[in-house]
Amino acid sequence: MVHQTLAPLLAHRIAKKRPATLTWTVNDYGIEWLCSEPEPIDCILSDWTDLLRQDGLLNDLNEALQLSELTRRQFRTTARIAGWIFQGYPGRMKSARALQTSAGLIFDVLSKYDPDHLFIAQARQDVLTEFCDLERLTLTCEWLRQMQPHQVNVARPSPLGLPLMIERLSARVSTETLQMRLQKLTAGFDD
Repeated sequence: MVHQTLAPLLAHRIAKKRPATLTWTVNDYGIEWLCSEPEPIDCILSDWTDLLRQDGLLNDLNEALQLSELTRRQFRTTARIAGWIFQGYPGRMKSARALQTSAGLIFDVLSKYDPDHLFIAQARQDVLTEFCDLERLTLTCEWLRQMQPHQVNVARPSPLGLPLMIERLSARVSTETLQMRLQKLTAGFDD
């Protein structure tokens, strides 16, 4: 979860420094950022400690991940548990879309007229702890700030880099199978 939050957070902070289009891939072992120009990626090396700063973390997370939309979605669970949303009768349950619409209306009213309402605060806290794992994210940022990044040019993907490339390939639409694309990608590795 930390990687899923850290990747867009750093991409957002890089893009704030230099206009850029960045894409990222995440797995349990790492993060891959891609950009058509080298300058934004070079920013990771040159501005490492600044990119991992704690100040403005919640604002940057909100901008990078649209936390308000995630909070809106999480609010459905909070409102359902509180009994604010009628789920239907046994055998005639409401659809997920109808439940989300009902929760969305309640969320909009509370956001406008009572933005500090306990249920909105609970939904926001749930997003920060369950989706972002804010506590581990801050610890990870502090741990990474103490390290000095370095760049290593490799002829082929490293053992931890290859799964990231496979993840990126599997997220694209193609008529080729993943196996076919992987064979094309690794064709020159034996040289």
